[in-house]
Amino acid sequence: MTTKQSLVPDLSLLLALEELDQKRKDVQERLREIPAKTERLNGESSRIDRSLSEKEHSISSKEKSISSLELDCKTSQSHEGEKKVKLNSVKTQKEYDALKFEIDQAQVERDKLEEKILLLMDEISELKDLLKREKLAGEAKKKELKQELGDLSTTEKTLQDESKSLEEQTQAQIQSLPEDALREYSRLRAALPEGRILSKLVPIENAFSCSTCNSPVSPQIVVNIKKGLSLFRCEICRRLLYL
Repeated sequence: MTTKQSLVPDLSLLLALEELDQKRKDVQERLREIPAKTERLNGESSRIDRSLSEKEHSISSKEKSISSLELDCKTSQSHEGEKKVKLNSVKTQKEYDALKFEIDQAQVERDKLEEKILLLMDEISELKDLLKREKLAGEAKKKELKQELGDLSTTEKTLQDESKSLEEQTQAQIQSLPEDALREYSRLRAALPEGRILSKLVPIENAFSCSTCNSPVSPQIVVNIKKGLSLFRCEICRRLLYL
């Protein structure tokens, strides 16, 4: 496509504006990534806290279970003592055997309770050792995460300042464009809202092609572009061609 004009705009001005556009786009993309990165780092820190809290809760729960089992043991011992006293006052062999059986069963049940207590104590000891190691590792990791969050915040501020500066430069560049160049740029940007709007001609053997889509460009168009007679867009990708 050919855009005929009495005076072809200076493409260097359009190229400078496009470069600013690309820089602004890159900065904005990096800024858009920051919230997700911040969320990920905060999430990792929360997972560390949650893991430690779960282990502390597990230890507390097991300690309460031990207290409950120890109370059951004391109650069992108390009842057993009463039955042993009563054992001395029974009058028949049948009563003696029945009471002796209850005492033996109570001892068996108490042995099971004491075994559970010992197992829980071992589990608590292992959990406390694990919790101690995880706390040390967690503190180091959270310190690292805090540093990363601080660096990310600094980067965000830097990018925001850079974005503002690029926007000011863009506006200044737009104001410096001749009316015909700005009009052409606006048309191109409207047609290609993302990415580059200009494409360099690259030599291939004895011809030239569009560097964006690699489509060939006729020799006459290349001659006209060299002479600055008119503006030409690539027939395939619609970008403005330049040498």
